[in-house]
Amino acid sequence: MEYFGHMGFGGIMWIVIVGLVFYLGFVLIRTGGDVRGSDSALEILKKRYAAGEISEEDFKRMKNELLGG
Repeated sequence: MEYFGHMGFGGIMWIVIVGLVFYLGFVLIRTGGDVRGSDSALEILKKRYAAGEISEEDFKRMKNELLGG
């Protein structure tokens, strides 16, 4: 604990910042870069089609629009 007394407030803040960087890196690796954790537009479209919310024609049209085709 004596070591922290010599570092002062700036040293403690440095430790906090480094800790946050490691934590954010861990979160990005764990989520595969998708921090939001939400489904992609195509996944939502597939779920809506599977649930019967949209017709096959609507599904194909929207899928083509999403994929740029």
